Amino acid sequence: MRAYETVTPYLRQIGLKREDVVISIVEYGPNISLYFMDQKGYTSLYQSKISIKEQIERFSAKGAKCLIVNDAKVMEEDNLSKYRKNKI
Repeated sequence: MRAYETVTPYLRQIGLKREDVVISIVEYGPNISLYFMDQKGYTSLYQSKISIKEQIERFSAKGAKCLIVNDAKVMEEDNLSKYRKNKI
């Protein structure tokens, strides 16, 4: 989680504003990653009955413009390949 504490300047540098909505997965506590990043968004917490792909699609439909992943293994799934195109 320490990396989240220092990522905010980088997010601003790449043009992500605080008000921009992101998706943060995998989350281990209620909005901890969003709090440390000082970022608006959605997390995967309490979404265990829904696949990661469905979560991404649902949150994207609600306006999320960036996916932040703290476990690279999650993104190795074949059905998530379209979300790996513009890695930052």
